[in-house]
Amino acid sequence: MTNTSDQYIHGYTPAEQERLAMLNRLLNDRCRKVIEVNTGDKILDVGSGLGIFSRHLARETACQVIGVEKSLEQLMTCLQLAKNDGESGLVEYREGSAYALPLEANEWNTFDLVHTRFLLEHLKDPQTAVDQMMLALRPGGKIILIDDDHVHFQCYPPVAHFDLLWNNYLRSYDRLGNDPFIGRKLVYLLHQASATNLQNDFVNFGSTSDNEDFIFFVDNIREIIVQAESIIVGQGMIDEHTFEQGIQALDRFKNFKGASIWYSIHVAIGEK
Repeated sequence: MTNTSDQYIHGYTPAEQERLAMLNRLLNDRCRKVIEVNTGDKILDVGSGLGIFSRHLARETACQVIGVEKSLEQLMTCLQLAKNDGESGLVEYREGSAYALPLEANEWNTFDLVHTRFLLEHLKDPQTAVDQMMLALRPGGKIILIDDDHVHFQCYPPVAHFDLLWNNYLRSYDRLGNDPFIGRKLVYLLHQASATNLQNDFVNFGSTSDNEDFIFFVDNIREIIVQAESIIVGQGMIDEHTFEQGIQALDRFKNFKGASIWYSIHVAIGEK
């Protein structure tokens, strides 16, 4: 994005790339259920990251998909992953800003679907990004925003110190100027961008200990908290000993029988 002050809280390390790849595997089918796509649609995916979901849509629907990603590191990994899977030509990826989409003059006002997922929470000016997305959309086309509202998280049985860790993880967003509660604002962002026929929905990002994927859901939560340790501990929100106790409790939680994670990802849908 052109606003260089925007900061991706999780960074771009190999460990983060691995976490994002696993997150895609856990979520893509669930997100696909709330995205209506017609064969041959022209789709714009803003903040396409590793490109796994872009390719998922293109592969499944025979659509023309363009992915836009600001991070050159993410983009290079994205292209390598596509090559590894024999899908180098499936999606067109472009380096560029959500604040100034890298589209040709004749591409504006032409997309059947414009979509973003887990981008707006990391932007200082999400409204400008949504406005850009609306400009790319054709009349009658759909815009879909999918993002977090991090207050909607519960796990049971209780995990020692988890609430303290999670609440301070949310505070780490504030320290970077990001918005951990953007999910509840998605419909309003669409309204402000003059979208019509506004709708909302949820994607369940939960699991139970009876499912094989449960440990990956726990590991995902663990990893994003660990990535914020330099802010949470480094800026004195909590002490290092308490932080480590909370992480160790999460590790034990993976083996609890009858354990569950409840988390709702917010979806907003509109039309132009």
